[in-house]
Amino acid sequence: MAGSGSHPGDHAMDKIHRPHYQPIFQMNDVMLGVEVYLLPAELAASLPNQQYETQIKLLRHGLLHVMSDLDSLVRLDVKRLFITISELHLDHARDLLGFLGERCQELGMVLVAQVDVAQRAEAMDAHPVVCRLLSQGGQLALDGYGHYGNSFFQIVATLPSYVKLDTVFLRWCYESKFHGALKDVVRLLENFNCQIIVNGPETALQMQFAYTAGVKYVQGNLLCAPLEIDRLVDEMTAVRVAVNEVA
Repeated sequence: MAGSGSHPGDHAMDKIHRPHYQPIFQMNDVMLGVEVYLLPAELAASLPNQQYETQIKLLRHGLLHVMSDLDSLVRLDVKRLFITISELHLDHARDLLGFLGERCQELGMVLVAQVDVAQRAEAMDAHPVVCRLLSQGGQLALDGYGHYGNSFFQIVATLPSYVKLDTVFLRWCYESKFHGALKDVVRLLENFNCQIIVNGPETALQMQFAYTAGVKYVQGNLLCAPLEIDRLVDEMTAVRVAVNEVA
């Protein structure tokens, strides 16, 4: 419509690019928090082929939506919001990250800055933006532990509150000689006061293996795929039942 100020396709694109949220559960069905994915997986996978400016625009667009979703997350009793922090965030969305941290603090929600072990977490931990988030009551999480040879160095250098195990550990459940090894990994990380999350179990056997080894938190599509905020509430009851059956 002339003079409307928007293209007819804008609302459709807005729908496509809305953030998705995936619950992280304690094995006794208590929700630890949710991880936010600013873009659907299939769209995120295509980003390397798009212009850099487009990536920045979509990133900022997603963060704005997260801020508008915070009240709904509070009504779901979400206590922690995990969000991956990359160099793109730090270079081009530091203002929005700061606002998000302030708003989470106001709402009594902990913003957990999640860093992949491949991204020199010890350097990002000292970045002014991350330091500001931590000073606002935020926490640090390390993702992909075990995927790279320098993972343990990252633990010592950053002392994160949460560590997400790489799926390589879950495959140990099929080799009896490794059944005690995951327990050793869990004990090692707990010595550094890290809470451990197993991410991406594909079977109930893998979940049970992690639970027996002492892992307290689980996240993955087996329980609940990332969902838009308006679908998250509908899925919560079913997810909690599934977690309870394993525990």
